[in-house]
Amino acid sequence: MEKFTKLGLSKELTDVLKRAGFKSPTEIQEQAIPPAIAGKDIIGGSETGSGKTLAFASAIIENLVPNKEIQAIILTPTRELAVQVANSIRDFSQNKNLHVLAVYGGVRIETQINKIPITDILVGTPGRIIDHLNRRTLRLNKVKFLVLDEVDRMFDMGFSRDVEKIINECPKERQTMMFSATISADLDYFAKKYTKNPVRISLKPYVDP
Repeated sequence: MEKFTKLGLSKELTDVLKRAGFKSPTEIQEQAIPPAIAGKDIIGGSETGSGKTLAFASAIIENLVPNKEIQAIILTPTRELAVQVANSIRDFSQNKNLHVLAVYGGVRIETQINKIPITDILVGTPGRIIDHLNRRTLRLNKVKFLVLDEVDRMFDMGFSRDVEKIINECPKERQTMMFSATISADLDYFAKKYTKNPVRISLKPYVDP
C-alpha cells in the first residue's frame, strides 16, 4: 500500500484498496492520481481496463464532503459502464459515507428522481441526464467535479451535443477530467474549450489499427 500512500491517498482509501486486493498502482493511476488530488484538470489517454476509474474517483473521494447535493458528475457512454463505475466508486468510498447514484435509460425514471435529492456523486449516460435536466429533476449548479469517461465512444454514439449541454449546466469553477482511448480532434476541441491548463497523460502512442 506504500505506493498508493505516496500518490497522496488517505488511510481511509488505502484500507479499502488493501481489502479489495489492490497491490500496486497501474500506470494511469501513478500518473493521474497526484495531479487529480491536487485539483488539476486532466486529459487522459487510456484504454478500458487500465484502472482509470480509481484515478478519477480518488480525487473526488478525497476532496468531497458529503452534503446531499450533487457535487460530482461522471458521464459514461453506456448504462453498463455507468453501473460499473458507480459500483466501483461506491466500493472505494465505503469509509466516506458518500451517496452514489447511477442514472440511465431503459428503467423507471421515478426511482432515480426519488434518489437524486440525497446524491453526492452522479454517474450517468448523457441521454438520461438530459432527460432529468429537461424535467428539472436534476440541478448541476453545485458540481465541483466533472468527469467524461470514454469520451471517444460518447462522440461515436452521437452524444457530443448532449455532453456540451450538460457541461454548460455545470459551474465554470470546477475540476474537469476527460478520459479516452484515443485523442481525437473532437476531444482536442473539448479540452481546449472546457478545461484549464490540463495535465495531459498519454500511456501509449495512438495508432489507428
